[in-house]
Amino acid sequence: MPKEISFSIPTFSDIFKKDETDHHGRTAPAVGNAVPSTAGPPGVPGEGQGGTGRSRLFRLLRPSRLDNAPALRNSHASPSGQTGVREAALATSSTRSNGLDNFYSKFSLDRPDTARPLPVITLTGDDLDIEKVIQIARHGARVEIPVEAMQRVQRGFSVVLEAARQGKPVYGLTTGVGQNKDKAVIRQGEAAQTDELRMAQLLEQSRAFNRSSIQAHTSGMGNPLPREQVRAAMLLRLNTLLSGAGGVQPAVVQSLRDFLNHDIVPLIPEHGSIGQGDLLLMGHIGRVMGGEGWVLARHADADMPPSTPEMLRMAGLDPDDPACPQRIVAADQALAEAGLEPLALVGKDFLSIVSTNSLTAGQASLLTHDVAQFLARETVVFALCLEGLNGNVAPFLEVANDEARPFPASSRIASAIREALDGQLPVARRFGRRPRPSNTRSCVLSHNGIWPGRAAAKHDESA
Repeated sequence: MPKEISFSIPTFSDIFKKDETDHHGRTAPAVGNAVPSTAGPPGVPGEGQGGTGRSRLFRLLRPSRLDNAPALRNSHASPSGQTGVREAALATSSTRSNGLDNFYSKFSLDRPDTARPLPVITLTGDDLDIEKVIQIARHGARVEIPVEAMQRVQRGFSVVLEAARQGKPVYGLTTGVGQNKDKAVIRQGEAAQTDELRMAQLLEQSRAFNRSSIQAHTSGMGNPLPREQVRAAMLLRLNTLLSGAGGVQPAVVQSLRDFLNHDIVPLIPEHGSIGQGDLLLMGHIGRVMGGEGWVLARHADADMPPSTPEMLRMAGLDPDDPACPQRIVAADQALAEAGLEPLALVGKDFLSIVSTNSLTAGQASLLTHDVAQFLARETVVFALCLEGLNGNVAPFLEVANDEARPFPASSRIASAIREALDGQLPVARRFGRRPRPSNTRSCVLSHNGIWPGRAAAKHDESA
């Protein structure tokens, strides 16, 4: 059986990694702090003179740091923090000089590193996680299927064919679905016929049943779902079918793989489903496999002329809706341009494609990743707001948390805020701090500490 997708919310230690620590355990100057900090009041970071002020906070807000990518560090700094700082500062000066521009224009949930090629991800059916979902569905990483997984799919399909040959009542194979579950959809041939002829007739009847069924399950409405959600749905359905338990023909998983690698994204309306699964929505994927329906134009086809209003209406879209896509392509044309042949669904292909929650699970995977990124960033954003409003830092000092209120989760948030503000306090104190933070800002420790606290508690329970 396929395993559940596993994920973990990034800890704040993953985001706020200390660049260097001195023999007292205090954070040494980060890249851009040309002068080391001197001793100040307990728990107040960066009380030395000559700090560069905003560099620490802006460096934390850089996309490379936010996406947990390796950031440039002064890994060979001496205890005084002098060695190598000039070289590192020069290397990052162009980035630090437009820190606010980086924050506003690049503070996105995640961006692929364009300097590195996307990996080719091998799907086995039991090791898919949310990070791989993001790489494939959002960033377009290519997919490979190992031979062992294809062999499992072939064995499952052989079981389906044998059940059909023996005339066993199997839901969605030899019988109808839903209210037609007791009605036979495949008639056995005469006993005098050869096995080859009987099987050929069975397959012909099965293909007709699959085609009519997939057409009956494509009645959604509304604007198309975003590309990444459709890609996530195809990915999760592909990964699950690799277990072989779905009984689909191997061409189905190969088609899903090719759709992902060629960026063929079926047009799936945002509304319309029945029962317990994403039946009517996933049906559009199966229909495109057969060369029918519509697909969203690829990013590479951005120069193609917009689709005519008539074509958009044929696809069930409203051309006057601002959210309506400007370019769509007929499924048979998209397959031909990618060098792919339409697929004739057979056996349990139709049922295995639509009877699933892969779309909902894919949307949940994307949302979980995005929420985790928001949680990992909100403390840095709060530090930026605190500095911009010249807020009171007293509630976030060590003496107010580790000593007076030693709650691990809130202490971690306070420590993260102090790190983000490292080197900025002397600049702001020239103007004087406000005596008391607003109620909103005073609750940040308990609010932001909920999620890492719950994650730690859950980890302790499972240990």
